[in-house]
Amino acid sequence: MPNAPAPVPVPRTLWLLSLVAALLAPATPALSESAREEPAHPPSTPAPATSPAPATSPATTSERDEDDEDNDGRPEFEVADVRLDPDGLAPVNVRNWWGHMDRGFAVIYPFWDWTDYFYDGRARAVIRGRTGYIYANGRWAIDPIYAYADRFHDSLAVVSERGRRYGIIDKRGVYVVEPRYDAVLRFQGGLAAVERGGLVGFVDRRGREVIPPRFVRARSFHGGLAMVEFTDTEVRPSPARGWRRDRSDLLARTSERLGASTTMGYIDRTGRLQFLDQDARFRDLGDFHAGLARAQDAESGLWGFIGRNFAWRIDPVYTDVGEFRGRNAAPAQHADTGQWGYIDTSGRWLAEPDFEQTWPFFGDSTLAMVKLGEGDFAYVNRAGRISVGPGIEHAEPYVGRHARIALEPSFGYIDTAGRVVWDPAEPQGHARRVRVDTSRNLALIRRTGHGLFHAPPYRPVVAEPYPPDYLYNPELPWDKNPVPERPRHRRPRRDRR
Repeated sequence: MPNAPAPVPVPRTLWLLSLVAALLAPATPALSESAREEPAHPPSTPAPATSPAPATSPATTSERDEDDEDNDGRPEFEVADVRLDPDGLAPVNVRNWWGHMDRGFAVIYPFWDWTDYFYDGRARAVIRGRTGYIYANGRWAIDPIYAYADRFHDSLAVVSERGRRYGIIDKRGVYVVEPRYDAVLRFQGGLAAVERGGLVGFVDRRGREVIPPRFVRARSFHGGLAMVEFTDTEVRPSPARGWRRDRSDLLARTSERLGASTTMGYIDRTGRLQFLDQDARFRDLGDFHAGLARAQDAESGLWGFIGRNFAWRIDPVYTDVGEFRGRNAAPAQHADTGQWGYIDTSGRWLAEPDFEQTWPFFGDSTLAMVKLGEGDFAYVNRAGRISVGPGIEHAEPYVGRHARIALEPSFGYIDTAGRVVWDPAEPQGHARRVRVDTSRNLALIRRTGHGLFHAPPYRPVVAEPYPPDYLYNPELPWDKNPVPERPRHRRPRRDRR
């Protein structure tokens, strides 16, 4: 066997220089808090290359072949390690792919089949018929495994993996209310309404049924009270259910005397009955906002408002009314003219009934949406003066700093001053003017980058899977569109408490 070659001696000077260079070399930076918090790239997203592609000029980027996409027509992209303020983001549609924009600049690459506004730092995103939640940099916060997923509210969201049983998850994707109910509403006042077997009850944030299902109809808690509706069979005396015998007997006698199948009332958070419409004065009741609840008079069919003593505070003289959501103003329809305006908590007209339709002031918005005529929307202040518009073909209420407007078949956004920040008349023009990091096809697009946006390829229109949030109705039971059966990919972690 030949002898191994002798090692080549290393000069002492060269060894010392290598040691000094190693000591002076900068340490590898630790991951940021956001990078530690956020999961890896979504399974549907191609992983970023180990070494970035060479930078290209704006002209080269804009002329890039639009066939750069994966096997199902979905454009390729990478995820940038940057976090934006989610409250300033709004969903946009570019060539029927969905992403997000900020003040007129696309910041999350249009990759999804549909996506939503950000709530509690998470936005719903739909891909291949399944819904998940993303961070403000386009990464998955919760994988897309749901057939139905509501937006986050108070750090919790209603979900269903197959569209049959519904539960509630937290921001980690952990079930706090197990998916065993036919329908579930968002938490309000610390309790969520749940439906099982055609009856409605309430659960707390630990998933306990603090008010077992016994109502044929119920609404969420507002102002410490929830409207409920019973039948005489659901209110028979039962100590196990926690109902006092005298109130149950009274309700049963009332239903029998009036020949009515159901009776309405209000309960508190302990399930105790606070009001019973034993004289059948009301045809319908609503939620308490600003100390008032909308109510429909049983005799005239007109609407007014009752106070917390369940007596009329604003007489029933309106054909229909909305709720006092904000600015202490509620939409109201004049009984004679059929036109809509706004009233205050005393029933005086704040804005004369000159509109075809009005909507409440949602959240902290100072502007409310009104309809002037067919295909003619505007935004008014509390006094009814038009601040933005008219002439808007289709509109939605303000969400944060933006309101969605539309010129079919595209939609755009305006700010609170009425300035167009994403023009619905030229939706693809934005795709060509947006600035990005041209070294790669980034999911998150920095406004301070250089070059032009590499727009995704055109594709057919994809129907929006969820209605706008302002149409949300906190009442059970609610009609659910059938959700097709799909194989579940994996189940989220469950709380082991």
